Amino acid sequence: MGEVKRKSRPRAFLDWFLSDRLFALRLLITLAVTGTVFYCFNYLTPLAADDYWYTRSFATGERITSVKDIFPSLYAHYFQMNGRVVTHFLAQLFLMFDKQVFNLINTAGFLLLGLLMGWHSGFFRGKKRAIRFGLIYALLYWIVPAFAEDFLWVDGASNYLYGILIILIYLIPFRRLLEESHVQKAPHFFRKCILALGNLVFGVIAGATNENTGAALIFVTALILVIHKLLYHRGLRAWMLTGWVGSVAGFLFMLLAPSNALRISGVALTNAAEPGGAFSLIPHSLFRVLQSVVSALSSILCYHLPVFLLFAVVLMLYFRQNEQEPRQTKWRRLVPCIVFFTASALSAGAFVVSVSSPERVWSGSIIFALISIGCVVSILELDCKLERLTIQTILPAIIVVCTLASCVNTAWELNKVYVQHNDRIERAIARKEAGEENFTMEPINSVSRFCLFETLGDTTSGDFLADFYGGKDSQ
Repeated sequence: MGEVKRKSRPRAFLDWFLSDRLFALRLLITLAVTGTVFYCFNYLTPLAADDYWYTRSFATGERITSVKDIFPSLYAHYFQMNGRVVTHFLAQLFLMFDKQVFNLINTAGFLLLGLLMGWHSGFFRGKKRAIRFGLIYALLYWIVPAFAEDFLWVDGASNYLYGILIILIYLIPFRRLLEESHVQKAPHFFRKCILALGNLVFGVIAGATNENTGAALIFVTALILVIHKLLYHRGLRAWMLTGWVGSVAGFLFMLLAPSNALRISGVALTNAAEPGGAFSLIPHSLFRVLQSVVSALSSILCYHLPVFLLFAVVLMLYFRQNEQEPRQTKWRRLVPCIVFFTASALSAGAFVVSVSSPERVWSGSIIFALISIGCVVSILELDCKLERLTIQTILPAIIVVCTLASCVNTAWELNKVYVQHNDRIERAIARKEAGEENFTMEPINSVSRFCLFETLGDTTSGDFLADFYGGKDSQ
C-alpha cells in the first residue's frame, strides 16, 4: 500500500470547516452582516484627538510619510510619552495612509477578535452554533463601556483592539495545552529551535502591548504551564518557557520606559500639593493607595456587573446539569474558564495601582471575562428541550436582532456627525483661503456614546482643521 499523503494545515482546516456546511454558511453570513455594520461605523467615524498627534513624528515634528519615519518617532515616544511602542507603531502606521485603509483593516481586525474569542471559548469544538458568534459581537457592542474609543478610534483601536488581538493570537498554543485530549508531538531539533526563538520574539511583542493585559498575560501563561505540568502531568517544552520569558521581557521593557518614570515623578510633585491628580503607576502615599483601591473596585463593579451576572447564570446552569457527575470532574472541565476568569481579574485588578482608569482601558478585562463565560457555554448540556431551545437559540437571536436595530440608530447618529464634520472642514478651508487667521469653529453636537467627539472632546481650531485637511499638512 502506498503512503498516505498528509494534508497541509490550511487544507485540513478548510476540510474541517466545510464538514458542517450549514454552520459554515451561517458563520459566513454572521461575519458578512457584522463586517458591513462595523465598516459603516468606521467609515462614519472621523479622526479625533490623539489621531492628529500621531500623524507626526515625535522625533522631528514632521508628518510621517514612510515606515522608516516611524522608528525614530517611536524611539522619542519611548522617552517622552510611554513604553507602548508596539501598539503605537500600529497607530502611526495606520495614520500614515488614507483613513479608508484603516476602515478595511479595522473591520477585519474586529471580525478576527470575535473569531478568536469563539476559538478560545471552544465554540469550534463539539456542537457548533453560528449564533454564538453573533452573540459575541452583540455583547461587545453592549457591554464594552467605550466601544467607539476601543474599536473605532484609530489610536484607541491600535492600543486596545490590536493589543488584545496580539495577546489572543499568542495564547493559541497555550490554550491548546488546557485540553486534556491534546497530544504533544516531539518536534525535530531544528523545528524545536525555530519554535523556541519564534515564541520568544512573539512573547516580547505580546507582553509589551498594554500594561494591564500584559501583566495578566504573564501570570496566566505561568498558570497554564503549572496546570499543564502538575494537573495533566505533561512535560514542558522549550517554546513554552521562552514564550513566557519573552512576555516578561516585553512587559518590563514597556513598564520601565524612562517616560513612565518622568510621569511618575511629575505626578508625585503634583500630588504633594493636592490629593487629586493624573495617572501614576505607583501611588505615593497611603491616602493614594486607599484612593486607588476604592476607585478600582468601584470601576470594576460598574463596568463588569453585566459580565458578573451573566457569569453567575451560566455557572448555575452548568452545575445544575448532570447532577450525578462527580464534582471533581465538573471542576476539571472548568479549567479553561478559571484561567480566563483569572486573566480578567488580574487585568482589572492592575488598576489598583493606577489613579486614573478611563472607560476605554477596561475592554481587555471584559474580553477575557466573556471568553471565560464562553468556555462554560461550550460545555453546557441542558437536559430540558424547551430550556435548551430558549437559552441556546431564542434568547441569543433576540439579543442579536435588538443589537442590529440599535446599530441602525447608531449609524444614523454617526452619519449626522460625519456630515457636520465634513461641512465644518469645508467652511474652515474656505475661511482660511479668504485670509482669516486664529479662528474657531463650532463644536460637533452629539450625545451618542459611539461619537468620539462626545467622549474625547472636539478640535475646534479652524486654522488647524484647514491646514490638516486642505493645506500643507494634507500632503
